[in-house]
Formats: sequence, structure tokens, C-alpha cells
Amino acid sequence: MSDLAEAVRDVAQATASGRTAWYAGVSLGGAVGLELALAPGPFGVIAVLASAPTIGTAEGWLERADLVRREGTAVMMAGSAMRWFAPGFTDREPTVADALLTSLSKADGESYALACEALASFDLRDRMRARKVPLLVVAGQHDPVVSPEQARYAAPDELAVLPGCGHLPPAEDPAAVADLLTRFFRSAAA
Repeated sequence: MSDLAEAVRDVAQATASGRTAWYAGVSLGGAVGLELALAPGPFGVIAVLASAPTIGTAEGWLERADLVRREGTAVMMAGSAMRWFAPGFTDREPTVADALLTSLSKADGESYALACEALASFDLRDRMRARKVPLLVVAGQHDPVVSPEQARYAAPDELAVLPGCGHLPPAEDPAAVADLLTRFFRSAAA
């Protein structure tokens, strides 16, 4: 995860031209954001959605990496439909859910497996107090991957819980996510 954060930091430094940048990431991207919060480089504020200082178990991530290497990412579609979305979302928004799940099925298997391995060793629970920038943490009320209680470990006082959302709040309630991020980034810029 620190390698991913370093790559993001390097790209931001190269493109920000000395200006302060803002970062928002979901799930794995949120884990990258938590790494960035410890050594932010050009990032003045960070928002983390559906993520926590540790996610799942090392054994579970390593099993998933092995499964995807053997069978490809399409094998993840059924389980992801249950993990990603709050109850009823796939019925209400089948086009959105299908697009995200189809994208998963077409993802590069080795890259997915490497991401699983990065999550297997990811654990910042003892380091979050050392963060260097303001941090907004957003959790979905019905997220079975990262519960609001788990997300709270990242920033106990900066947690927003979105009702009716699962693991992908930007897909499930884009207006609420946009509102939270806009208010957070504006207040940080003030």
C-alpha cells in the first residue's frame, strides 16, 4: 500500500506545480489515502470512503488473490454484488450495478491479485494518530466490508455515515458523497 501511495504522491507532486492538492479514494483507494495522510506530500486534505486502517483478514485476501489467479476476476462478481451494494440497490439501479460488476469481470487478474496481497499486509491502526492532514472518513451504513465501526478507527471525530449505502457510496448516493466532499474540501480551503 505504501508503494501505491508513493506513486500517487509522485504523480500529484509532478502535476500540482507547487499547489496544494486534495485526495479522495474509495475502498483500496481509501487505504491509499490513509497511507498518504501519514506522509501527504502535496495533499493538504484527504477524504477516505469505505475504507479503514485495516480491511478484512490477511488470510482472506491471500485466498482471494489465489482464487483470482486460478479463475480470473469474473469469479468475484456474485460475491461482490453482495458486498458492494446495500440491500435493494441492484434492483433499484441495475444499470449502475451491472456496469460496476462488468468492469470488475474485465479487470486484469494479476493486478487484482496484487491489490489483494497489498490489502493482506495493510494495517495502520497503530499509526493513524500520526496523520499530518485533515481527514474525512465516510462509511456506508450497510457496508459489510468496512463497517462504520471499523472506519471510525481512522478518524473517530471525522466520520460521516451515509444511510442506505453499502461499500460503494459514490455509486449508491453520488449526490450525498458530492455534498460531503464539497463541504469538506471547501472548509479545508478556507
